Amino acid sequence: MISDKFIKVRDWVRVGKQIEAWSRGTITAPGTIAELKDQLPGSVLEIGPGYADNDAIHYSRPPATSQQVSFIIPHKDDIDDPIPPGSYPLPMFYSAMAFGEVDPVIAHGEEFRSCRIADYSASKCM
Repeated sequence: MISDKFIKVRDWVRVGKQIEAWSRGTITAPGTIAELKDQLPGSVLEIGPGYADNDAIHYSRPPATSQQVSFIIPHKDDIDDPIPPGSYPLPMFYSAMAFGEVDPVIAHGEEFRSCRIADYSASKCM
């Protein structure tokens, strides 16, 4: 069964930079799906129709500093979801960097880091 509750990143760099801004406090992180849609339109971040505009957004912020070992433990529902048939799905920007097919959008280390931040945050590092 395909869930109607999903998010799909369409612009990895832009989503990553937005999450960086939330982390730094330069932009207020949205509290609801409607606020998220205002900050990141569907062409950047697609939000499944199963989410209502007034649904709250949960943020996990590790309490640890960079000098401490920390883990973010996923919710059991996230690890119980079946993996789609075939190989494990990774965003295309990984293969572009790994195999030298450099995408001009992520050719610089800073853009690649933004893509990874978007992936780890949106995919819950799964």
